[in-house]
Amino acid sequence: MERATWRIEGFTAIITLVIVACTIGLVALTGFLPVIVLLLPLAFMIKGFVVLEPGEAIVTTFFGSYSGSILAAGFHLINPLSARTRVSIKSDNLATPILKVNDANGNPIEIGASIVWQVHDTARAVFSVESFSNYMRVQAESALRQLANDHTYEGDDNDSRKSLRKNVETVTKELIAGINTVVKEAGLRVVDARISHLSYAPEIAQSMLRKQQAQQVIAAREQIVQGALKIVSEVCLALDRDNIVKLSEDHKSQLVINLLTVMMSENEAQPTLPLR
Repeated sequence: MERATWRIEGFTAIITLVIVACTIGLVALTGFLPVIVLLLPLAFMIKGFVVLEPGEAIVTTFFGSYSGSILAAGFHLINPLSARTRVSIKSDNLATPILKVNDANGNPIEIGASIVWQVHDTARAVFSVESFSNYMRVQAESALRQLANDHTYEGDDNDSRKSLRKNVETVTKELIAGINTVVKEAGLRVVDARISHLSYAPEIAQSMLRKQQAQQVIAAREQIVQGALKIVSEVCLALDRDNIVKLSEDHKSQLVINLLTVMMSENEAQPTLPLR
């Protein structure tokens, strides 16, 4: 929808107008027409000069119809009858409020995001929505809520869904794509996005922390058991292979129990010697 409007480079237009003014002056000296009548159109043309700063655009309309946009910074001459709307095309930051939503497992979580966006199509941004900055804010919050609803906070090995905490890059790309799908009709686009806040809601935070601690304890115990069994197996094999000592099956059972007790105990073992 965006297109370039009619314009002339400003300094070229000034030189042209000066030449025309001098020509009018010479004509006026002949007395054919009053000077004021000839200079009125030139004075009216001065209204068409505009200065455009870097990172700024101008959207022009002519009697209610879109006539084009100017994106190039500098000094320009445009149609003096055109109405003008200045639009910033610089990148802007949007920090969403911290939203309280439910993840895919129904757990209440808090999530917030930092989004970098800019105007991509000036005509759509001006004419398609009432306020494109407010439109971006609302759509970003909506996309963030949907993202949290579609993913789990933590995830586990048996869950094929991406988790918000473990798969940050994947869910970030999904957030950017989700926002861009909606805001492109308003001439906007998301350049980058990051999840700036992610946590369980306060009412379940302590319970989920205890759950995570329990999972870590279980994982550590499993690793200890596997290591202890490997060591006991190697000890028994070494005793039989090297003929260090002959042990009956009862003695081997007792040895295994003692070794496992020592290695899996949380306290240091206190060896005792039988006295006769």
